[in-house]
Amino acid sequence: MGVTIFVLVLLLLFSYLMGSIPFSLVVGKLFFKKDIRNFGSGNLGGTNTGRVLGKGAGFAVMVLDQLKAVIAILIGTLIMKHMDPNFVNLTIYLSSICIVLGHCYPIFAKFKGGKAVACTFGILFITNIYVYLITLAIYAILLKITKYVSFGSITVFFISGCITFFEIFRTSPFLQIKFDIFYPILILFLAVFIVIKHRSNITRLQKGTENKIKWMG
Repeated sequence: MGVTIFVLVLLLLFSYLMGSIPFSLVVGKLFFKKDIRNFGSGNLGGTNTGRVLGKGAGFAVMVLDQLKAVIAILIGTLIMKHMDPNFVNLTIYLSSICIVLGHCYPIFAKFKGGKAVACTFGILFITNIYVYLITLAIYAILLKITKYVSFGSITVFFISGCITFFEIFRTSPFLQIKFDIFYPILILFLAVFIVIKHRSNITRLQKGTENKIKWMG
């Protein structure tokens, strides 16, 4: 038990560090010689990257931010399956939270990061591809209709959380495990966290001053 807990702590640290990789900062500095924090909203996320550096850079960052969640959860699951299968679900839940915290408060970028939307999509992708596709489709529809990334972001994950209360959506095709009732609770927790990170956006939506997305159109 002691060894398992130690490994769990290491995996959570790994998840936080993976989440902390600021791909928008890396892409901006490496390919465009720009610090994305000094432009647009200053947010280290795919939306601001696309707004400042263009569609290609924006989508690249979104994919990379999803990928870091996928990698962290996949590695954690494989290791914990070997160590103690009884801890697999707990590892995934806690790792997911650590990934999001790393993305929003990255140690590699002075603890000022993004708003965890792409990371949460990555968590859905690796835990249940069907929920991911449903969520992505709804997100795309909302974005097409409203042109507000923030509105889609603060809406879709509550829908995901409700969907995952149905047992049919609590089996992971990729990880080959079955989640318990804490899986939808995790998704709803992340949804609430995303709403909190979008407080300023919500205020602007209420005032009608929120910027509409153009580069995704």
